[in-house]
Parts: sequence; C-alpha cells; structure tokens
Amino acid sequence: MSLHPEAALLYKENAEVRMKSVEDYQAIVDAERNILYDKLEKIYKLGAKVVLSKLPIGDVATQFFPDRDQFCAGRVQEEDLMRTMTTCGGSIQTSVGSLTDDVLGQCALFEEVQVGGERYNFFPKSKTCTIILREGAEQFMEETERSLHDVIVIIRRAIKNDSVVAGGGAIEMELSRYLRDYSRTIPGKQQPRAVCGMVWM
Repeated sequence: MSLHPEAALLYKENAEVRMKSVEDYQAIVDAERNILYDKLEKIYKLGAKVVLSKLPIGDVATQFFPDRDQFCAGRVQEEDLMRTMTTCGGSIQTSVGSLTDDVLGQCALFEEVQVGGERYNFFPKSKTCTIILREGAEQFMEETERSLHDVIVIIRRAIKNDSVVAGGGAIEMELSRYLRDYSRTIPGKQQPRAVCGMVWM
C-alpha cells in the first residue's frame, strides 16, 4: 500500500493557535499525537506489511511499524511507487480515512538486500525486474546501459511484430549466395551473361 500523507494534512495560511497555559499546550500535543496514532493503527489493522510513502513518514511511524513487524519507507520516488503498484497491484492512497482490503497489493516475498554500499528492496517472482549494473568507470557504465537499453528495445519490438527485416548486410549476402548458386547451374560463357541479366546490367 502506498500513501501520500500530504493530502491528509490541512494547510492554511496564517493559521495560529493561542494558548493561555501549559495545560492548553499539552492538550494540543496530545490531540495531535492521538490523531497520528489513530492513522497508524488504521494502517496496521488493515494488514499491510509494507508501507511506502512519497514524502517523509516521520520518526513516530519509523518506530511504530517495525515494532509491529511491518516495513515502511519514506521519500519513495513516484516512478517507483507506480512500478510497485503495477507489479503487485493495489492502489496509491491519499488518505487513511476509508481504507479497505482492495487497496492492498500482493507479493510472494519482500526482502531488503545490501548490494555494495547500497540497500535495495526486492519483490522476487514479480511481473517486472530490475537490472543492477556495476562498472569500474563511468564511461563503461554509460556504454553498458545504452547497449542494454538497445537490446531490451529490440527484443520488445521483435515480440510485438511477427515480421523482421534483417540488417547488417544480411539481404545483400543472401542475394549474393543465391546468385552464386544460380551461376553454377549455367555452363561456359553463358554464365556471366546470365548473371548480368539477372542484376539488370
């Protein structure tokens, strides 16, 4: 499940709260805390095991979810949220007010693995995949990425289209082979003349 918490907050310009005592301040802090914990409890009771957010989720949520055996991450790129939704199903939510089971996605396994100096989150056996490239120099990395992109595009187009026109001089080589084989069937001096006639010379 992915959440966009900014829609749950009410932004107002020049808003202010006037307090006359410490008790008033404490009441406001307690009310804010209760609202936050109420939202976190709704997510927990829904049964989500992985919670992703586009914005920072805050220290309270960072402690709340792991204590209940749930994974949470903030500042997730919108592109990654969309890919996760495409892979696992579910939908992106802007509020926790009316959460139901049908907004949750499903995956067989979720794991966090460290590759080099970075930590990555994986959803094995899903509909999409991520390719991690490692190179010694930046120029080799860019060349590898371009080549890999070309291969993926070629494979995608080959799958989508049944007809393929070979490149790299393949047509010319096939014509040359055909003409060579045909020329061997013509005896003597007629051979060059017949070949020239075939190529409109």
